[in-house]
Amino acid sequence: HVAGSNGKGCTCFYLALLASKKYGSRCGTLFNSFAGEANDAIWIGDQPLKEEEFLKKFEEHLPLYEKYNLTGYEILVDIAYRVFEEKELALAIVECGMGALGDPSLLDDLRTELAIITNVSLEHTEFLGTTLSEIALACSGVIAKKKPVLMGPIDEGCEEALRSVCAKKKTSLSRLDRPHLPHLVGGTEFVFDYPPYKNIAIATTAFYEVGDAILALEANKICPLLG
Repeated sequence: HVAGSNGKGCTCFYLALLASKKYGSRCGTLFNSFAGEANDAIWIGDQPLKEEEFLKKFEEHLPLYEKYNLTGYEILVDIAYRVFEEKELALAIVECGMGALGDPSLLDDLRTELAIITNVSLEHTEFLGTTLSEIALACSGVIAKKKPVLMGPIDEGCEEALRSVCAKKKTSLSRLDRPHLPHLVGGTEFVFDYPPYKNIAIATTAFYEVGDAILALEANKICPLLG
C-alpha cells in the first residue's frame, strides 16, 4: 500500500514491473490516476486491464455509483478490488488517493504486507493538515500492525511522527540508502547502483524517478511477497 505526497504512481509502476516478473497475471496494481482511458489505472500483471472488462464492471455497478455519488477515484477502487478478488491475485499494489487516513482504498479486511510512504510535502493542507508532521500522520493510515514500513526521503519531524505510529502498531520503519553514481546515459536513461544491484537502467530523463525506483528495489528486499 503506497502513500505520500509525490512519486506514488512511479513507485507503484516499478513495483508492478518487479512483481509481474514473479507472478505474471497473478498480480494487480491500482493507480490513483490515468493518462489515457480509465482502464489504464488498473493493471493485471504488467498490462492495463482490458477495456471491455473495465466497462463491464462499470456498467454493472453504475446504479450504485450514481446512488452514492462516488468520485472517480472511489469508482476506480471499487472496480479494481472487485477485479482483484475475482482473479484471486497473489499480490495487489495499491496507490492511495490523497493522504491515507480515510482513503477509499483502506478497507478493514485488507491484508497489508508492506506500507510505503514515498515522501511528505505541504500539499492538500486544507484536508491533510497544515504541518509536515500532520501530513505524515495522515499518510500513516497505510501502516498495518506488525507489518514493515518503508519511507523515502522524509525530514526528522515527519520521521518522528511515523515512528510513533510504528511503535503503537509494533512494526519496523526502514529508510532508503542512497543510490551510487546515478548518471544520465545517452540522454534517454538513468543508470545507477543500489547494492547489491549494479548498473540498473531506467528509461527516464527525470532524476526523481531514481528515488522511486530504489523504493521499489528496497521494498523487494524487505517484503517476501515481492520476491
